Amino acid sequence: MRVLLIAAGLPFPTDTGGKIRTLNTLRLLTRCHDVTMVALVPSGVSERALEETRAWAGRLIQVPWAETAKGTPAFYAELALNLGSRLPYVVGKHVSRRMRGVLAQLERRERFDALICDFLFPAINTLHLETRPRLLFQHNLETRIWERYVATETSPLRRAYFNLQRQRLAQFERLACSTYDQCIAVSDVDADAMLRDFAARAVSVVPTGVDLDHFAPRPGAGGGIVFVGSMDWMPNQDAVRYFVAEILPRVRREEPNVCLTVVGRSAPPDIVRIAESVPGINVTGLVEDVRPYVARADVVVVPLRVGGGTRIKIYEAMAMGKVVVSTTIGVEGLPLRAGREALIADTPDDFARSVLQVLRDSELRRRLGESARTYVAQSCSWDYAARKFLDIIEMAAAAQSRRAPVSVGG
Repeated sequence: MRVLLIAAGLPFPTDTGGKIRTLNTLRLLTRCHDVTMVALVPSGVSERALEETRAWAGRLIQVPWAETAKGTPAFYAELALNLGSRLPYVVGKHVSRRMRGVLAQLERRERFDALICDFLFPAINTLHLETRPRLLFQHNLETRIWERYVATETSPLRRAYFNLQRQRLAQFERLACSTYDQCIAVSDVDADAMLRDFAARAVSVVPTGVDLDHFAPRPGAGGGIVFVGSMDWMPNQDAVRYFVAEILPRVRREEPNVCLTVVGRSAPPDIVRIAESVPGINVTGLVEDVRPYVARADVVVVPLRVGGGTRIKIYEAMAMGKVVVSTTIGVEGLPLRAGREALIADTPDDFARSVLQVLRDSELRRRLGESARTYVAQSCSWDYAARKFLDIIEMAAAAQSRRAPVSVGG
């Protein structure tokens, strides 16, 4: 089978949950079928990332793409210009005439048995294509994320802007979901919303997995509180600000010496300044390996108030036998039982109380950590997720000849 794969970037380095999920769910496809990957590639990408992607994808077609750095004058100018657009900014910045031309040329020259778009945003360049079936791999419900930005924003001006972006994103997400023959969700929660709110024709679910050999328990303790996540993603930024402002002070009233380590690339300047000004907070920036930081943690926190999809970092921490304290939104889409595989708390007082409980009770850390490791070992292998993904693609391609969408449950 010949597959056309469209992406907004490369899966290497695997420094975000989306890249990890893309790599682990699609690599079986590239081993079993002939895959042509067309990717928007920002300037400055490393040769190593290109080499690793070529080795994984087989055939890679690069489309140069310039992404404006956040916080720069040019970035704010783009936001202002976008006010007159019908597209939300996160979609509009992925519009590429060059990619559209490359894709159209490929369709004229070659025949593909299926098209897969990885993430929502590059789908803006695919709506004119004729290849069928078309499958949209939705790692998140993007509109839900912006709904939560609106709900948590305190500035009236920013809230109004976020709400405008939410409205535009809802229109585009509905267009994409209803135009594609099949959507692939990462949780039953997302799948239900795609069918109910975004007029998806058919939806299948591919669960999130974890590399159990790589993320295994290892010696280490006394590292206090650890947060892991890409810090150039706004939901993670909000989570860290919320934790530092509302939860950490409550914890330190009773455990004044406890430390917080924030592990993740590209933290914004205000979070870096917090780490510089508040003792006991360390922001690492990009690290080659998160495992030593997780291994030393007494507790891993996920204080998300905004988000969607599933959180690979939660499964990775659980695989290492660590106790996770999360909000309900943080574990949304993960079938975890509160008090069995993780602790769940949604108010600052409850969250702080749960963190203190874990910090002080070594037997609780051991028991919950073992339960967490057992859960992911039994339920969350990447091999299962990848096979599920491959089955969905192959069944959709077979069903195309019968002109009928196919839906495979989670």
